[in-house]
Amino acid sequence: MSLRLFTNIAKIYRTMVKVLNKRFSELGLNYFDFLVLRALEERSMSMSEIAKRYYVTQATVTSTVDKLERMGLVKRNREEFDRRIVTVNLTEEGRMILKDLSKIVYDFMDKAVEGVDYESVIPVLEKVLKNVESMEKRG
Repeated sequence: MSLRLFTNIAKIYRTMVKVLNKRFSELGLNYFDFLVLRALEERSMSMSEIAKRYYVTQATVTSTVDKLERMGLVKRNREEFDRRIVTVNLTEEGRMILKDLSKIVYDFMDKAVEGVDYESVIPVLEKVLKNVESMEKRG
C-alpha cells in the first residue's frame, strides 16, 4: 500500500515537471528556473542557500543562475562585508516573467485537482512529509 502511495507521488511529480517544462520552454525556461525565481521573490539568496533548499548541487544552481542572468531575470551581487559571498537577486524583468510562469503553474494545478477533494488529502501528505523529514534528520 505505501509503495503505491510513493509511486503515485513520484509519478505525479515527474509528470507535472514534464508538462510544465514543455509549457515553460516557449519562454526558454524550465521548472527548476521557476523554482529559483520563486525563491528569489521571497528574498536575495546565496547560491549555496538555493542548492540546499532544492537538494541540488551548486553546479546545477550556477548553470541555472548563469542562464537566468543572461536573460536579465536575476542579478548577482557581491556582499560588501565579505566579497567572497555572492547573492542572487530577482530583477524587475524577473518579477514580470515570474508572474507569467506562476499563472501557468496555477492553471496546471487547478486542472490537476479538478474533481478532487484535495483538502482532505493535504493533511495526509503533510503527515507523510513530516515522517520522512524526521527520518532524514535521524539519518
